[in-house]
Amino acid sequence: MKPTQIFAGGVAGVLGAVIWAAIAYYANVEIGYIALGIGFLVGVAVAATGKNSATAGVLAVVITCVSICAGKYASIELSIQKAANDFAASTDVISDEDLISGLADKIAEDREDAGEEIAWPEVNDDSEVELPLSTYYPKDLWAEASEKFAGMSAEEKQVLKDERNKMMEEIKQAFGQALGNNVRQEAFLASFGFLDILFFGLGAYTAWGIASRDED
Repeated sequence: MKPTQIFAGGVAGVLGAVIWAAIAYYANVEIGYIALGIGFLVGVAVAATGKNSATAGVLAVVITCVSICAGKYASIELSIQKAANDFAASTDVISDEDLISGLADKIAEDREDAGEEIAWPEVNDDSEVELPLSTYYPKDLWAEASEKFAGMSAEEKQVLKDERNKMMEEIKQAFGQALGNNVRQEAFLASFGFLDILFFGLGAYTAWGIASRDED
């Protein structure tokens, strides 16, 4: 086995991983046939740069398997990073409505501590339209919070905004921790269904067949 085979196979494997990750991420679907393409690409790269042999076949199989796994993991990482960025973007700007919502939460907490039962409205969260925050609160509770906010000075509103910013930073940190290695590993393992394993094997077999065909 020549160093050129390792290099060529590695380059083909990296290209295959990039293709897999890009399609899985942007199309939001994993296509098993791509595993066959990766196996073919790696097998041809290894076979074209040195002698075909069982050793070359094993090399092609290993590179193919690593490439497919790397592509799967990369697509998961891209999805996680997008989710984290979207969440961060959605919490960067704090509006007056957000501040009123915070006041409404505090008023609701005080009422419940006093033994009052609050009739929360039923809201259809399946709607694709973003609903006003007031939709999620009883009208009298939201009105009380709005009136309290309107009566606050600019300094008091700034203090309230600073407190809200601090809370959102804590939520962002907790969200980032939730998207830690365990989530990545679980998502990676969950990405291997029956068909995934089948095409995984076919991809490896294709690489083996091309790189070791002289001995076969």
